[in-house]
Amino acid sequence: MKESTAQVLGRLNATIPVKELLPSSVPCNGCTACCRGDIITLHPEMGDDPSQYETREVEIPGRGTVHVIIKNDDGNCVYLGRNGCTIHDRAPAICQEFDCAGLVLKAGNSGVREMLQRGVMSKEVAKRGKELLRRGYRPRKEWRRKQ
Repeated sequence: MKESTAQVLGRLNATIPVKELLPSSVPCNGCTACCRGDIITLHPEMGDDPSQYETREVEIPGRGTVHVIIKNDDGNCVYLGRNGCTIHDRAPAICQEFDCAGLVLKAGNSGVREMLQRGVMSKEVAKRGKELLRRGYRPRKEWRRKQ
């Protein structure tokens, strides 16, 4: 039996701990791939207040009911404007901390393939993460695979 997208997310959340906000040092340079199509979950334990965002509730195994940012009809985050994030100063914790290269590194090739097949990760995020790794960017220790 294949896992649902929610089950894959639950498993990934178990392997990538989210405990405290550590602002990302990813060199985004205007890239908004993670704002386009990927699920954006809120983390109240990290200070996110769901009442301050346009959200819907989703059941994720291992986490229970979570709030996710609503998407536009085109699949983009409702807060993505022509020039980037329109709520950058109060963006959800995951947006401030997300590291596409770290996720690619942590998941490995088979994990990335699985996330792409299930629609949990967009091709653009995977491509950008791999590109950053090829250029020599190294994610923080929390994102690296355990040996």
